[in-house]
Amino acid sequence: MAERNPKCLKASFFPQHDQNPSEKSAMRTEPIKANLSPASADDNCKEDRFSALPDHILFNILSFLRTKEAASTSILSTRWRYIFLDLPKIDLDDYELVNTRRFRGDESDDCYHDVMGELEEKFIDFVDRLVMHRESPLSEFHFSCGCGCLTDQTIVVRSWLSSVLSRNVQVIDVRVKFYGGEFWGPEVFPSEILTCETLVVLKLDGNVSLKVPKLLCLPNLRVLHLDTLTLLGDSTGSTLKWNCPLLDDLRIDLVIFCDVGLVDINLPSLTKLVWASEKDKVVLNTPKLECLEYRFYESILSSNCKFKFLTKADLRCEYPDALPEHLAHELCQLFGQLCNVKHLDLRGCSLESLLREDHLLPEFLNLTHLVLKWTWIGSWEFLEILLWSAPNLEMLVFELMRQFDMASGIHLHCGAIEKPHCLSQHLREVRIMEFVESHQLGFEIVSYFLKHGAGLQKMTIYHSRTSPTKWSSSTRKKLMELSRCSRNCEIALI
Repeated sequence: MAERNPKCLKASFFPQHDQNPSEKSAMRTEPIKANLSPASADDNCKEDRFSALPDHILFNILSFLRTKEAASTSILSTRWRYIFLDLPKIDLDDYELVNTRRFRGDESDDCYHDVMGELEEKFIDFVDRLVMHRESPLSEFHFSCGCGCLTDQTIVVRSWLSSVLSRNVQVIDVRVKFYGGEFWGPEVFPSEILTCETLVVLKLDGNVSLKVPKLLCLPNLRVLHLDTLTLLGDSTGSTLKWNCPLLDDLRIDLVIFCDVGLVDINLPSLTKLVWASEKDKVVLNTPKLECLEYRFYESILSSNCKFKFLTKADLRCEYPDALPEHLAHELCQLFGQLCNVKHLDLRGCSLESLLREDHLLPEFLNLTHLVLKWTWIGSWEFLEILLWSAPNLEMLVFELMRQFDMASGIHLHCGAIEKPHCLSQHLREVRIMEFVESHQLGFEIVSYFLKHGAGLQKMTIYHSRTSPTKWSSSTRKKLMELSRCSRNCEIALI
């Protein structure tokens, strides 16, 4: 077989035109006027009506494409050659740098690094033309850098972001993956990104660090998502305050706080909060909150709000064992502020810790949808206590954990003669997830709700995804023969 000729390998990222290098790098500063002169009858079939459209309509058409796809339209005609450079939206992914190469070799190939180096150089030049040298405004900047091609270009990426911030940008969505420097990663995002007055949406994701000011001042911001970042405060550990009067959606996920003191989240307009980061001092003042997703480890946020508008809450406890007394007390205080929710999702929370003698659950009068996924086996002994606190419950979802495989002699203790009111009045559907046929506890849970669910209409049982086999005939027979309080209850095995 003939050997591959290295001279035949070419790296290509931009559309190629037949013009000299100086013309290639030139940028259009004024709209190119299309030839709108009346066409003769013989030329009607050749009329280019797309090119006759004004710039703002072409911009709207191309805005539905990613930047690389929009750039490919530049080969259509001279009218289209520079249109993509002035698009108000930039959407780039460095994976395209690798995925578009003509040479599909691997690192062992002698030409691989030469081709990749040329592709990286072309990609950087392409983004420079889009960002650094543009004169038109930029409303949205979406950029993903995760395939490792720009690992050594942190300064370049930082300069792009600094330039974007000076263009009255409204949306920034950046996902980066860099290595090097301290264990938290290099500083790729400029600190002024947290004080940009024009931003409406800001989403930052990456194993990098970001210096935060004492006051996050983003007057027009409505959405803020920070994922897997390290936020660097000053050496004094000052309080982090917020001046985001319009902020509606806040997500803090796997964020490390370094030299940051109290996090004072005083956001009166916030309706959605996702907090999944470890921080020992977090104060929440969000009276209009409607949706809360909270994952905690060894500390629990504090709040004086009554959460009158909260309709959905998702609490996940990552603590490995039963909660210590002080955490159980703080968790019960938080629970007391969730009494208005309609949808409650509890994962990993230990009811044994919540239901100690001096801890009482509030009454969830509005609760209609409850999801339970616990790792602490003793929690099931208090199932009825939880059901008593939700008299209007309509749907209940259990997700059984694999830890029950290692437990023997675990039973559902629900010995009270009088049963929770929800069982006889409102509960219509129960779903059992991850059912394992060798678990007696799973059968007891199914039996309990079939026996006491007077209004139950459907019981859906999902077989464990980790089990090598599906439902056995003996298990099917055992479940179908369980006594039912409701004659209309349907049992579905999935």
